[in-house]
Amino acid sequence: MSYLKIWDAPEGAIGRDDFEVSVRIPGQNWEPLFVYEAKVDMHHVRQASMAYFDMEGTVEVRVESLKGPIQQAVIRPLSKRIPFEVEDAVVTFRLEEPCKLSIEVNGDRFSNLHLFANAPEENPPQPDAPNVMFLKPAIHRMADIDRLANRPLQPGGAAPEVIYFGPGMHYLEETIFRIPSGKTVYIAGGAIVVGSLVCDHVQDVAIRGRGVLYLSDFHRFSAFRGVRITFSHHISVEGIVLLDPPHYSIYIGKSEHIRIRNFKSFSTRGWSDGIDMMSSSHVEIDDVFLRTSDDCIAIYGSRWDYKGDSRCIHVKNSVLWADVAHAMNIGGHGDYRRGGDLIEDIKFSNIDILEHHEPQPGYWGAMNINVGDNNTVRNVCYEDIHVEDFELGQLVDLRVVFNEKYNPAAGKRIENVEFRNVTYNGRNENRNRIHGFNPERTVGGVTFTNLRINGELILSAEQGNFDINEHTHDIQFRIEYPFSKKGAWGDQGDGTYVNPVLPGDFSDPDVIRVGDDYYGISSTLHCSPGMAVLHSKDLVNWRMIGHVVKDLTSIGPEYNYDRMNRYGRGVWAGAIRFHKNKYWVYFFTPDEGLFMSTASDPAGPWAPLHQVWAVSGWDDCCPFWDDDGQGYFVATHFADNYNIHLFKLSEDGKELLFDSDTIIHQYKGSEANKLYKINGTYYFFHSEVRLEEGVEVRVVMMLRSEHIYGPYEEKEIIHTHGKEIDREPNQGGLVQTGSGDWYFISHQGSGDFEGRPLHLLPVTWVDGWPIIGNDIDGDGIGEMVWGGRKPLNGHPATDLSTNDDFDRAALEPYWEWNHQPRADKWSLTERPGYLRLHACQPIDKDNFFTVCNILSQRAYRTAHNEATVRLEIGGMADGQEAGLCHFAKTHCTIGVHQRNGTRVLKFNHSGTMEWGPELSGSTLWLRSVWNLDGISRFEYSVDGDHFTSFGDAYQLGWGNYRGDRIGLYSYNGEREQGYIDVDRFCYEVENI
Repeated sequence: MSYLKIWDAPEGAIGRDDFEVSVRIPGQNWEPLFVYEAKVDMHHVRQASMAYFDMEGTVEVRVESLKGPIQQAVIRPLSKRIPFEVEDAVVTFRLEEPCKLSIEVNGDRFSNLHLFANAPEENPPQPDAPNVMFLKPAIHRMADIDRLANRPLQPGGAAPEVIYFGPGMHYLEETIFRIPSGKTVYIAGGAIVVGSLVCDHVQDVAIRGRGVLYLSDFHRFSAFRGVRITFSHHISVEGIVLLDPPHYSIYIGKSEHIRIRNFKSFSTRGWSDGIDMMSSSHVEIDDVFLRTSDDCIAIYGSRWDYKGDSRCIHVKNSVLWADVAHAMNIGGHGDYRRGGDLIEDIKFSNIDILEHHEPQPGYWGAMNINVGDNNTVRNVCYEDIHVEDFELGQLVDLRVVFNEKYNPAAGKRIENVEFRNVTYNGRNENRNRIHGFNPERTVGGVTFTNLRINGELILSAEQGNFDINEHTHDIQFRIEYPFSKKGAWGDQGDGTYVNPVLPGDFSDPDVIRVGDDYYGISSTLHCSPGMAVLHSKDLVNWRMIGHVVKDLTSIGPEYNYDRMNRYGRGVWAGAIRFHKNKYWVYFFTPDEGLFMSTASDPAGPWAPLHQVWAVSGWDDCCPFWDDDGQGYFVATHFADNYNIHLFKLSEDGKELLFDSDTIIHQYKGSEANKLYKINGTYYFFHSEVRLEEGVEVRVVMMLRSEHIYGPYEEKEIIHTHGKEIDREPNQGGLVQTGSGDWYFISHQGSGDFEGRPLHLLPVTWVDGWPIIGNDIDGDGIGEMVWGGRKPLNGHPATDLSTNDDFDRAALEPYWEWNHQPRADKWSLTERPGYLRLHACQPIDKDNFFTVCNILSQRAYRTAHNEATVRLEIGGMADGQEAGLCHFAKTHCTIGVHQRNGTRVLKFNHSGTMEWGPELSGSTLWLRSVWNLDGISRFEYSVDGDHFTSFGDAYQLGWGNYRGDRIGLYSYNGEREQGYIDVDRFCYEVENI
């Protein structure tokens, strides 16, 4: 289903008449777009054009040049590969997904058309909602807005949560709007707000909409920014357009947890950068378009009133156009008096650079790291960067510098910088620089993997036109085969996906579609909370949103911290269905029986767990409601020769009607049951163990019948060739998209250290049978598929990285405890902003698997994984051990052990220990690093800057039907004393 939304411009909006632009859903009438003026380029300000709309599905675009016939046209970014047709003065093309484009005719990049096709807004506020303060077009006094925003909208009611600028022209009398904490500022499509938005010492603020923020009439030295975010946290900016700010588009100072998405900006003044960050962390910039007259993106340490390091910044899926200076700039400012700042863990991925023009050679570099002020820049990754031909500059500039104009001191060093899958098609006339400053202030550990310049793979500095001076080391140029598949997973950013879509332990999945949303569940066994719930908009990009079972002891006492006796058992495979406007989940535990719960929102809360049947020896169940409302239930009695039974359900779904029990199938290992009714035919999905090519493997089968009790006919629907070839896709569910296409979500049945990862396979129907995967030999049975076109486009890619500051009221859904934790031994409130883990006495002090309150998350199998925790250990007591752990069948820990008042570093690999140095400080950083091979290496640091390897390498593994878990532990084998405070847990996952 295609979707298209446009907005009228308000009276007073400044337009351009270089182009006429119309859009339509195929087969419908053309709808004209208003074309705004967008000024560009500081050196010679010119009036370009800009138009925007929202879309989903397929939309056709018609652009007519009003300057006469089109001799030549181009649509950029070129990486989008959008086909188009030209006839006389008209360009036409079709869009299949949201994107940000430049349409340029007759070689003119400055009077071009910028076209922004946005994805539909998610849950936009409604102007008449009870929590919304609606502002009509006017000149607004900030005192009036402040007064209205802080008083109830209705007598006895609450103050508004949303300040809504409706369509029309809005003028902020004092120019600056200081937004209070907890508010959303919404600028509607068709609205123009003349003024600047400021978030200063606030939290939980959202700025969003489809309108325009306009600052073009203010003088350069007014220094107004579009959006200023200072000393604030949890701020988001989404969807708006900014026109011609006198200074930065978005200015971020000493702030954290900032999210900027689908932001578009144009600037023409000196120092009118795009998004600048000083002393800030945990910033995500996604799907932005920045055409600026200074750096598009700049990342610094200390500057002006903002002091401290910058880290954990990710810029992705964006288009950068620097009419002046750098597209990406890092490192220029810091606190030289205190020895400089650390700027680290920076990533740019899937970026299109459309221009880099800088008259001053000292400021060349589309990708630039110039380190001054005693700063250190490290752990920077540029991945999937597409650089088009630019006017003046150079591709790469990495230098430790002493810039007297800006830096009282030279920089300290640049280390561990990776350029992966960077392509540049251009002149490459000016030499790329990698320069250290002196023998102590160096550049090292720079790797170029699959660098292509004008289609040629670069294997040496000379070949790539690089100037590398003597104060550098470990500079490498290399090729990695295959380019896109080694460690690849999920959304590839080009309309395709690679299996697995989730490279971690999401076992026993089931999936449904409700409207335009997809919901899945995954078994959690002995982990608490139980039965993970996931959400997706496109079947490729998933995120965890909650759990069904809040407390495992509602199943039975063996799950509690004082017994911990259900490893590999507990919450097994279940099914999720939507019925009577509720979500229903059923599952068996192999020992306690059948349980169910319901919820109106799959994210929770879920109703208290209801035990349908106290029984053992059953698994893999699924409910089904027929057209007449009668409910049915299918499950395997694995303790009785794997007989599969069909029951009727009571009307409320809380009982099985045992007098209806019928065995409908039996075969060795029959399980993974699902029941569907499709086009009037009943389909019973399951898997079973069969002999294939002389080897027993689990194969996927389908039964079908015109009657629910049969008789059924049977067919194999995907071949299985074993662990080494396809890893046995089996347990899962069928789902149909809104457009009518079918897919199969499955786990890989053969577990490794990553567990049983999630895969997506296409489904085709032949003669009334579903065929999973591709039928490559025409035998009517599918084969495993390792990727393909995404079912739907336009939705953000999964980011598995988890960076937790523990500043929320509840743990994030990706955290799970090993069995049910002891509630009085952990807290997020005893010390706000920290996770406090008190030490418990284990059931058996010599058995790590009896240590309660181990908090963990899934360890993924990607090209690079790095989990770092910052601990405050001043509250430890004698006999206490605490730290970072991996565990599955075996375990391995790096931590601190206090004895006789002395804290000592300790490594423990399943009982084989190594002691390290004494720790005199109260703060400790611990880290685990592993790659595709799953070999983990532990590191520690006492200052957060310099990490030292400690202990032997540890092979992550599989055990108790679980992949490896990475987590935190704290216990005391002698007495219940001591605690640690966890300040931050940062798990960076390679997203390929």
